[in-house]
Amino acid sequence: MFRYLVNRFLWITLNISLGFFYRFRRRVHVEGLENVPRDRPVLLCSNHTNAFMDALIVAISVPQKTRFLVRSDVFNKKWQAKALEFLYLIPIYRIQEGVENLSKNDETFDQCAKHLGNGDTIIIFSEGICIQERRLRKLKKGTARIAFGSEEQHDFKLGVVIVPVGINYNAEPWRFRRRAHVRFGKPFEVKKYEERYRSEKAKAINQFTADLEQQMKDQLVIINEPVNDQLVADLENLFLEDFSVAAKRNPHNQRETHLTSVEIAARLNKAMPANPAAVDTLREDARTYFAALKKHNLRDWLFRNEKRQRLNIGTLFIGAIALLLFLPVFAAGLLLNALPFFWPYRMANKTVKNKEWHASLNVTVATYVAFFWYVVLWIVAAIVFNWWIGLITFVSGYLLGRMAWLWWRNWQKWNGQIRFASFVKNNNTRFNELAALRKKIRAGYDALA
Repeated sequence: MFRYLVNRFLWITLNISLGFFYRFRRRVHVEGLENVPRDRPVLLCSNHTNAFMDALIVAISVPQKTRFLVRSDVFNKKWQAKALEFLYLIPIYRIQEGVENLSKNDETFDQCAKHLGNGDTIIIFSEGICIQERRLRKLKKGTARIAFGSEEQHDFKLGVVIVPVGINYNAEPWRFRRRAHVRFGKPFEVKKYEERYRSEKAKAINQFTADLEQQMKDQLVIINEPVNDQLVADLENLFLEDFSVAAKRNPHNQRETHLTSVEIAARLNKAMPANPAAVDTLREDARTYFAALKKHNLRDWLFRNEKRQRLNIGTLFIGAIALLLFLPVFAAGLLLNALPFFWPYRMANKTVKNKEWHASLNVTVATYVAFFWYVVLWIVAAIVFNWWIGLITFVSGYLLGRMAWLWWRNWQKWNGQIRFASFVKNNNTRFNELAALRKKIRAGYDALA
């Protein structure tokens, strides 16, 4: 019971913190949850780009208890191994942790078969490696070994269900308030490969792996060429909202804008072999445009016609009044949240060498530093005032933090509008050049169709 309560507590707190760190709400930005059975043994087979964050975001997306396979080197210390096993983590041994340890995977596979035999749900990252890119690496055969091994132990009567999972972040998923979207694809049963597995195990495993790979790709934004990674990100920054609106999609819902991102990447994937020079020109134009924005400390959204039309002295004045009125709320939110917000981020910057681990360390540390910090505030307020004031302080800490962030975001927008208005007034020729370059980028993208 205690183990269950601890894990439900983690599930709830991580839902809150991940929803704040990313633009992610489970009920809005998770798609295909109906494809995950709750009364069958399930393997959730996911891509892997963002270290431990991937496991967390899949685990909080499904209602049932999940176990997941993680790299074995985090189990090196006895106390760590005990703690991780308590949290339903299972070690998987990779070549990176030493070829001599690979034989230990037999024990891991038996453990997975036992859990699946109990009807559990297991998350596995079938690529076997974590790299921050918008592509799917060739799948390892560990997923097939677990799936077929579990069924073989039960004479193919277990009914293991495979669900392909796609975790989609936009560019730079280690940064605060980036988009996140999880897609659960159509499930399929391992049993459909039974006949071939009994006669040709190797071919059955290869076919299973190929089928899973294709179905996982269907849940993702796939950029074939690494040289186009930044170009896709630039085009999303420029036109994702416009393209989504034109396609009658909600530009603020990742379930719908995901389809727009897929179309952008697919167009570039198709154009690269057919017209590489045009893609190169588009890439260089986008690079030049964003370099100029950075030089002048501007943001692209202000170059959109509808945004410029709303920019006038009246809106700037109203914005300034609103910022002044809510300044005390910002100050209170900053005071109550400075420690859990800034310290974990600085620690991650100093500690993490690989960007794939930055968000994982930042978010998990911030989540529980914030919780215990709010508890301390609760106790102090209860001692100084009374119990109810302490409880209000505990609850308001997080809410004021969200409001402080909202104030800061509006301050950045207002300040950006001031800079933009000044730039247009004092550098009208340069503004026209940038506006023309933006139109050229759009025309160049349209020409790739």
